[in-house]
Amino acid sequence: MFCYPSSPLSPSPWVANQFGQGPLPVPPSSRISEAPLLRPGQMMQIRNHPLVQKSTRYKDFHQEQKRAVMITWCFGGKQVAITGSWDNWKTIEPSHSLGKDFIIVKMLPFGVYHYQFIVDELRRYAPNLPCEFDESGNAYNILDLQETSSKPACRPAS
Repeated sequence: MFCYPSSPLSPSPWVANQFGQGPLPVPPSSRISEAPLLRPGQMMQIRNHPLVQKSTRYKDFHQEQKRAVMITWCFGGKQVAITGSWDNWKTIEPSHSLGKDFIIVKMLPFGVYHYQFIVDELRRYAPNLPCEFDESGNAYNILDLQETSSKPACRPAS
């Protein structure tokens, strides 16, 4: 198989051949050779290679169904950020000011997540959103992307 170079300003070899012109000369340096065909045993070896398995898991992770979720803080502050269990509390993401409120939109796979707002460098929770308290009395908001029904505002941890 050969690849013919083309540019947006010149007709492609396919167009040139449609109008009855002969094949275009192609310099040897512009040809791309095909990879040799593999026998079935060789194909299995490649599929079981660790690098291929890792890339398959990576592909599966990114094909996971995600949902856009808007999270709103409406209790004032100058700077508001959010952190949560969706990435094991590794990142603190700034929210965007929208009038008196602060919002952030996240794309998350279905599941249940705990999160907190960081308002002017203090960890807080939104009492108007579903939340629960841990054994130490710390409050966390809950984001349940598996249910569509509404939940009570706050409940103690069980």
